Amino acid sequence: MPKTTKRAASKRAARIAKAHATELPKLDVKEAPVRRRTPGYKPPARGIARYPWATIFLTILVLGLAAWTLYFYHLGPFALPPVKAPATVAPSPCLKLVSKLTDTAPPPSAAAFKQIQHTYKQPP
Repeated sequence: MPKTTKRAASKRAARIAKAHATELPKLDVKEAPVRRRTPGYKPPARGIARYPWATIFLTILVLGLAAWTLYFYHLGPFALPPVKAPATVAPSPCLKLVSKLTDTAPPPSAAAFKQIQHTYKQPP
């Protein structure tokens, strides 16, 4: 057992009682200062920005699907031309002349063909 006197023990007990009886003042805690980033710092890319090849692929895919949709539903540049109504044509007066000028008789038979003179001895 340590050697202590009654006087030292009573002083010690009084000091402890006083410390327990008084309330400590509340300390104001400073907020941590905002840390500045070093110059040239670039935060890491997030999402699809990490994969530039995927961005290019998805862009081409979306444009291709849009073009295919326009083609499938015949929209925009793939639209079908409007159906034209057949125009009513007035009969031509030339048709009467054509029927008079054309020979509708059957061709000559072989015997009739042989009777026709095809060569001449002298010019006319």
